[in-house]
Amino acid sequence: MPFSDDLDPDIIQDVKEEYKKAAFWLPFNALEIQKVFNEDELEELSGFLKEVKEAGASNLKKARAVEKYSKVGFKLLKLSKIV
Repeated sequence: MPFSDDLDPDIIQDVKEEYKKAAFWLPFNALEIQKVFNEDELEELSGFLKEVKEAGASNLKKARAVEKYSKVGFKLLKLSKIV
């Protein structure tokens, strides 16, 4: 029996969908995102972007979001090839 028979196609599809969603709101393709972020980090990154947008002109709120989500923020900089 090949190894692929052990894989649950529903789980694989769910993970693919998460990366497709991330590729929609991040300016990178799903394969690039998948190399850097795991599924939990994608949820964190989504929260980070939401908080920064909601912060509006408040630099204090933006700074708090950056501090709170520093791990995924750094990975986003890495993905952007800024660091």
